[in-house]
Amino acid sequence: MSLEVFLRKGPFAAEEVSFFSGLNKAWLYYSEPYRNLLEQYAGCQTICFFLKDEKGNILGAFPLAVSMGKYGKVANSLPYYGSNGSVIFDKNNTAGYMVEEIISRLTEEVIAWIEKEGCVASNFVTHPFYPEVSDWFSGNLKFDFKDERIGQITPLPVEISNDESLVSLFDDPRPRNIRRALKAGIKVRKSHDEADMEFLFRVHKENIESIGGKAKDYRFFESVSKLIPREMYGVWVAETEGKPIAALLLFYFNQTIEYFTPATLHEYRNLQPSSLLIFEAMKEGVKSGFTFWNWGGTWKTQTGVYDFKKKWGAQDFPYEYYCRIYDKSLLNLTATELGDAYPHFYVLPFSALTQSHEEK
Repeated sequence: MSLEVFLRKGPFAAEEVSFFSGLNKAWLYYSEPYRNLLEQYAGCQTICFFLKDEKGNILGAFPLAVSMGKYGKVANSLPYYGSNGSVIFDKNNTAGYMVEEIISRLTEEVIAWIEKEGCVASNFVTHPFYPEVSDWFSGNLKFDFKDERIGQITPLPVEISNDESLVSLFDDPRPRNIRRALKAGIKVRKSHDEADMEFLFRVHKENIESIGGKAKDYRFFESVSKLIPREMYGVWVAETEGKPIAALLLFYFNQTIEYFTPATLHEYRNLQPSSLLIFEAMKEGVKSGFTFWNWGGTWKTQTGVYDFKKKWGAQDFPYEYYCRIYDKSLLNLTATELGDAYPHFYVLPFSALTQSHEEK
């Protein structure tokens, strides 16, 4: 038996689309629409390596995005917020091959391509549902820096008999938050309207900038509306007396709902509209057959964020970032210089920069 790695540079072929859509643990980030979004929004090149057996059956895949920045090419799998990448495969159908062989063949081909292209740095983000890949990377991959995250995921029930059966899965104060919003008469709806996307962006920007953070820019939200099919995303809006007071952007792919961008008007936070948005979206998700709610990654230092997600029934699925620096002069840059050169891409931990102290 023999294995062959095939590099896809253009649109996915039908069997490649079917491979990702047939994997219940393949997330949005492996999909063709998200790949198109990355190319347009981040201005990068996306490619994907597929591993096939002698019959042409796809056994695994490794997506990659490449940014041509000021200091050379940087490869990520994958870039932008929460985009897990690296090796993915069908755990139930390895065609008799060892998992380690599938991981190694794909990874070796990817690294060979990165080095041939003369990339100055690479970063691989493992998938929380594939600890086998993390184990292999940790023991076999050459890397300069390793960063860690806690993936927090809520398993959704197969069905719910009533609202209380779902509420009972959450820890206090989530049930109280949901009841407070209901008592306040807040109404929830799902939308694809441009006005609701604009509201989400505006309030998200206000929320993030009020705590000194960097908000996603409006061009990203425009790209979502243009490039992501309607069935793969939704803007959930909470209203009081017909006035929008909170919104939440969710993505849908295979069996997973991606919690992506929440936003709440500050003066209405005490009414807990975001809790009702999450609750109603989860209810719809269960009815539509989704089995996972992905809250995204959490740093170990983010105890408040971690506890928030945990009280929604989230379970821990650790994953890692593996960074390789081929051009060590990158370490002499400041965080601003690195960020300006490679927006939306993860190059290396800012703490590793020799000039990091200048921007504290």
